[in-house]
Amino acid sequence: MQCSQCHNQFDIDTDIIQTALVCHRCSHEFNPSSQTDSDQSGDHQPRFRHCSERVFPAPPFLARNTAPQTAADRPDNGLEGALADMPPQRKKAHVWPWLLAMLMTTITAGFWIQQEQWLDNRWLRSTMINLNIPMQQRDKDWLIIPESVHPEWVTRNDGSKVLVIRGKLSNLLACDLMAPDVEITFYALNQPDQVLDVRQRPISMRPDEHAIKQVPFIRTQADSMPVGPLSSREFIFVMETLPAGSGDFTLTPRVR
Repeated sequence: MQCSQCHNQFDIDTDIIQTALVCHRCSHEFNPSSQTDSDQSGDHQPRFRHCSERVFPAPPFLARNTAPQTAADRPDNGLEGALADMPPQRKKAHVWPWLLAMLMTTITAGFWIQQEQWLDNRWLRSTMINLNIPMQQRDKDWLIIPESVHPEWVTRNDGSKVLVIRGKLSNLLACDLMAPDVEITFYALNQPDQVLDVRQRPISMRPDEHAIKQVPFIRTQADSMPVGPLSSREFIFVMETLPAGSGDFTLTPRVR
């Protein structure tokens, strides 16, 4: 017995001749009885031939041509048919944007939580100021070099004495900054921890020795030139009067 569609040969028992069969190769439904009649009418094809495949009666749910179509049974057997048989592909997940967003969120949160510590970083402050980002100056941006401070008593033209304090102020940032004021704190001679007076003076143009000895002393104009990156600026303060009982003093930069 053979399939009328693909001509595949089958070995079929005689007791199922009247049963509708489905070919397992091409899923075609045929009736063996029609071929039996044709054999009796003079067809000399052998009725039984040995084959490795065997056809069984079609189940009820396959009795009426319900077999799924394959790519070979479809009209278009080219690229479109092959693509139609392929399973749907999953959409690719884009992970990098999410990781980048999480990283930026973490950095922003960390900067906000430790804002004071970050702003104390001199490199960061210098970069932000050079980029014209509004940044408030701090007292920590300056340093009065301790070994540069030299106090001395100078006798003036009228015989009175004044205290002249010389020193250098260093810019710790890699950008131009306007010079700050200097806070002078006087302490008692007998009680070094007792503060007697606090005075704040701007850094002015350097006076010459003749101007220092004049009575009264005339202060020069404030120094309006910015201090260069990582550079220093000399200063001179003339103290005509001191608190009674003064024994020591300290100098501290104070940003206006």
